[in-house]
Amino acid sequence: MAVRMPAILRRVGVAEEASKSAPSQPTPQGEAPPDEARVSRSTKEVARELRRERARRLALRLSIFVLLPTVLAAIFYGFIATDQFESHSTFTVHAEGRAGENLVGGMASGPGSRDALTVRDYALSRDMLARLDKEHAIIAHYKSPWVDWFSRLRQSASFEDAYEYFGDKISADYDSTSGAVNLRVRAFSAEKAAEFSSAILDYSEEKVNSLTQRERRDVLQYAESEFARAEIRLTKIKMDIVSLRQKRGDLSFDGGLLRAAQDVLKAPAPATKPAKGFDAALVEIEAKKVEKELADKAYASALTALENARADADRKHRYLAVVAGPSKPDVSKYPRRLLGVVNAGVVSFLLMGIATLIVAAVREHARL
Repeated sequence: MAVRMPAILRRVGVAEEASKSAPSQPTPQGEAPPDEARVSRSTKEVARELRRERARRLALRLSIFVLLPTVLAAIFYGFIATDQFESHSTFTVHAEGRAGENLVGGMASGPGSRDALTVRDYALSRDMLARLDKEHAIIAHYKSPWVDWFSRLRQSASFEDAYEYFGDKISADYDSTSGAVNLRVRAFSAEKAAEFSSAILDYSEEKVNSLTQRERRDVLQYAESEFARAEIRLTKIKMDIVSLRQKRGDLSFDGGLLRAAQDVLKAPAPATKPAKGFDAALVEIEAKKVEKELADKAYASALTALENARADADRKHRYLAVVAGPSKPDVSKYPRRLLGVVNAGVVSFLLMGIATLIVAAVREHARL
């Protein structure tokens, strides 16, 4: 275009100069002079040639920047892209002995919903990926050489790269209305998709059990320690009483005091030392009796607290309930081939339009 345009314009200029220099000849009424007719035909030819040139250039741009990427995308999605299968499953977390879920603005709230969110975060965590890779070789599956280069995880990928890739293949969406988690797992075979999904559910159930055991242990730990202290105290007092009985064979904690008092009264008056010994023994025995009563009450209170803590721990039991799945898909859901081809064409067309506008703006700026 840049080479042809000046020649076309020169022809138009020569024709105009020739028409000006040529002697005017009379023409029939209503007809244009011959020179003017030739100039008019030349101008029309130039306009038609310009339109044809623009059409050719537009067709070339469309072929290179739109049609070619669309054809390549069609070849890739039609013959190269590896099928990806998606397994679906749904689960929720229930807590026994707790009040039901509350609905706040149409959204479930309560211990069960918090537990479900916790398990969802665990299902998408690095710990989950590490365990899946250790026991099911999930990273090796995503690196399989028979998978197309665009879909597979590269061989030199680090664990962080694998975790980022894992986030694209695994999704866990929390339904705030029902309190359930919808788990989707993508793999390059239906068997592997179902296997990975089942493993995630098993590991999530173990996580729920560990959370329950930890909470029950925290609830019982203080009550058990208090009960142990009360039991040790009562046992020590009982041992002191047994030792005191062995030491003071003539005294006991039932009728022994009365018999000891009678013996003291029958004794001769000058016997002051036995009376003093009796008073000391009586004080010691009374002190042990009071201490034992207090220890018995503390022991009973600690036992009641322990029983209440155990009952509360039982009420804190939670479990993972599988609502549906994991499914084993019979057809591949990804990649979405037709949508991919259409997207390639639309994106290519938009990029070509943007590039054309930028080039036109640059040329206009250069003319100014």
